[in-house]
Amino acid sequence: MKKKIQLVLATAVLATAFQASAISEHYRQQLERSGCTQVTDGNGCDIHKSKAENASASHHAADTVSSSSLNKTLQGKSVTQATRTLKNTGWRPSDENALTFWNEAQQKTLRMKVDPKTDTVTAISVK
Repeated sequence: MKKKIQLVLATAVLATAFQASAISEHYRQQLERSGCTQVTDGNGCDIHKSKAENASASHHAADTVSSSSLNKTLQGKSVTQATRTLKNTGWRPSDENALTFWNEAQQKTLRMKVDPKTDTVTAISVK
């Protein structure tokens, strides 16, 4: 009985003597170098890239999402309605032509593709 108690106590002491780390030192360094967190590592942040590369990738993803949502908003609208919508959201007509717009804050150019028969927006491209 005495040996069982000693064994249980020894196991308890050894178990508490070594504190477990949530992440390894190498993984922590990768997170720090990449600018990722454990959460963002699972959501597209690449721990094998630099902070700048990850920032660029996330910025590009944000541009894609905004272009996609803008395309959905404008698609099917008349050129007049689309122009009004763009002006209300910070886009200004470009000097190039009536279907090109510039956004100073985003430093982006938007070009509408229009169906000449119906005078409606069929797609946009943002660069």
